[in-house]
Amino acid sequence: MEKEKNNCIVIAKEMTNLIDVILSVLQHVNNHELRSPICRISGIINLIKLGEQQPQLLELMEISTNELISITEIINRDLYNYREELNEFIENNIMSNPKI
Repeated sequence: MEKEKNNCIVIAKEMTNLIDVILSVLQHVNNHELRSPICRISGIINLIKLGEQQPQLLELMEISTNELISITEIINRDLYNYREELNEFIENNIMSNPKI
């Protein structure tokens, strides 16, 4: 009984660590990757509102938008991989252990 309890504690700690890594990566992406193009687009919108009609603004907005699309594709791929990793961990450590 005590052994199963210890196994559960170890598994819970490992799952917590894995989830912490996933959340840390997502926080980093949000703070550093997503905010930059969003801030650029916001600045471009403000310039357009002020009457700036330079063709470069549209090009800059397109670049930033394409950057956001790429970042969201990376996030989706990473989330899928993390979910697969977590499912594999659960399968190998929880579902395969009938005593848990």
